[in-house]
Amino acid sequence: LSFIESRIELDSTYYLVQKHSILNQYGVKMGWFWTLVIVGPFIWFASKAHNRRDRDQPIVDICRLGVATVCWYLSVQFFHKVHSATSMCDKGRRLTRLQCSEKEGVWTPGYDISGHCFLMIYSILILTEEAVAYRHYQQVTDAVHQMDGDREEHDRVTRCIQYFFVAMLFLHAFWFKQIIISVLYYHIFVEEILGALVA
Repeated sequence: LSFIESRIELDSTYYLVQKHSILNQYGVKMGWFWTLVIVGPFIWFASKAHNRRDRDQPIVDICRLGVATVCWYLSVQFFHKVHSATSMCDKGRRLTRLQCSEKEGVWTPGYDISGHCFLMIYSILILTEEAVAYRHYQQVTDAVHQMDGDREEHDRVTRCIQYFFVAMLFLHAFWFKQIIISVLYYHIFVEEILGALVA
């Protein structure tokens, strides 16, 4: 798609592809929040169902999201540092963009690794990895029924898992659509590839 974008002039007047669109402002800009809000409860309930006897396992499993969050944060900080280090002002190398503007200098933006590509691919990988817990869920249900476990509690947890699994599907589709928009309308090929590779 990046090669197509570099050879064809695309119409960027559509609302959904503009940076100020509601999907970009409240979807992508808050992207990691949405991933945490949807994947976190799924991990919690799936872990509770898979590990009925081990009450601590859901907390251990949620820690994976904590590690993923630290990786996300460090990656975003790295992107900012690269962009800052490669940007410059013709009035002085150490000037910030604001200082450059105040001195009426010309600001040359630096290398902007695609945070959008990183976030969406990273989130899709997290969603996909955690969704594996649903693959063998029927075996958990069969075990509860065979052991005469608390079916009512199991059914409640199962409904929660199913709701969050469907929410993960919709979020996955949304990220996929936003990746296409990002690749077609923003950043250059190398910036997109680096964002994807970091993810």
